Amino acid sequence: MEINRLLATVEFPWDINQALSFALFRTYAQLTHNEVVGATNYYRQLGTLMGIKGIPANYTEFARFLDEYEATHFAYNAGARKVADSTLDLMTTFPPNDKAPKWLIDIFARSLMDDPLLNAFGCRHPARPVRALSPGALKARDLPNIRTYPGGAW
Repeated sequence: MEINRLLATVEFPWDINQALSFALFRTYAQLTHNEVVGATNYYRQLGTLMGIKGIPANYTEFARFLDEYEATHFAYNAGARKVADSTLDLMTTFPPNDKAPKWLIDIFARSLMDDPLLNAFGCRHPARPVRALSPGALKARDLPNIRTYPGGAW
């Protein structure tokens, strides 16, 4: 039980940070301050109900906790690199990625990763122009087969 609680304490801030980061990155309209506060409060309450102690008080503290944890614990691991390479290779098989050269999908995927993750996997960092263009390309693609609400509204 203590191992699970420790894992939840580390995993939980990652979940909220990634959920809100994805929402902030993927949506066409920026989340409002109230939406960020509301989502953070939801996760704080959920963590309390899970019995997790020391839950950060706001989104900024969640993000800081995650950044500090990653800085202390993320390091290169050959096994993790093999999993990352396999995952990136698998990405090249899904539509519409399967129509593009594998090297292009690899660069595109790495351009969406942050520096600590690239460093932990021992990956080359894509050039700045690629990193600047890739998020816009992802949004422009519109992912017609992935929707969050009936009728396709975001």
